Parts: sequence; C-alpha cells; structure tokens
Amino acid sequence: MTPRILFILKLRHTYGEYSGVLKSSGLLNSATFVADALAKAGYITKVVQVVDNNSIDKEITAFKPTLAILEALWVVPSKLDVLKKLHPKVTWIVRLHSKMPFLANEGIAMHWINDYIRKPKVYLAVNSTEAYNNISHYLKAKQCQKVCLRNYCIYLISI
Repeated sequence: MTPRILFILKLRHTYGEYSGVLKSSGLLNSATFVADALAKAGYITKVVQVVDNNSIDKEITAFKPTLAILEALWVVPSKLDVLKKLHPKVTWIVRLHSKMPFLANEGIAMHWINDYIRKPKVYLAVNSTEAYNNISHYLKAKQCQKVCLRNYCIYLISI
C-alpha cells in the first residue's frame, strides 16, 4: 500500500477574504516542495490549509493519510490527543521550522514540544543539522532517524 501523506497548515489570513485558494507563505512553499518531491517518488500527497484545530479531523477523514504532517507549532497538544483517538492508524509529525533560540523565546513552544514528543506515534521533524543537534540534546532523544530526499533532509525525533 502506497503511503498517503497529508501536510496540514494553519490558514494565515492575509488581506482580503479567504477564497478557498491556498494562501502563499513560507510554510506553504516548504510543505508544497516536500509534497511534490514525495509525489515524484511515488507517494500520494496532499497539502491543505485549515482554519483551526477543529478543522483537522475533516481533512484526515477525507484523505485517509497514513502520515499527517503538522507544519509548525500551532496544534494544541490536547487536540492532538483527540485526533489520535479518532485516527489511531495515523502517524503524526510536527515539523519545526524555527531554530532553538527562537523557539525558546516563544514561551509555550518548549512546553508543547515536550508534550508532543511524549505521545506515541508522534514525532518531531526538524530541517537542519543545527536544529537536530539542539533539539535532540534538549530532549535527550533516544531515537532519532535522519530521512533524506534528494538534497532535502529532515530528522525525525522521538524519545
């Protein structure tokens, strides 16, 4: 069975009304780049933007992914618990795009990272060796896996 990978971003409102068209952003560009590369490698991928945490279930139910990638820190950890119960076969990745000093200054970010990483079938993904070294040292990670796709690498981290 070919893995189905759903990239989920929070819709960022810009000027004007939401028209149903994906709004451009750095996160959207990054997710689309990875989704396109995975699609070329034979995976089934989709990128969606949702209004909030409560919109995720609808997208998971419709697409039926084996892997859901949450782009950046925006899903409340308790909502992830609910989603995991509704979709127990889905593996979840929270993809971090920021460096550790920025995350450390975000207040709730480190608390959420600690919550995410302790959940079964939930992984963190970072996109640089520096971020990997920082976060794995911080978490004292026991399991780490580097995943490379052509010239793009992510590091999956769990404890």
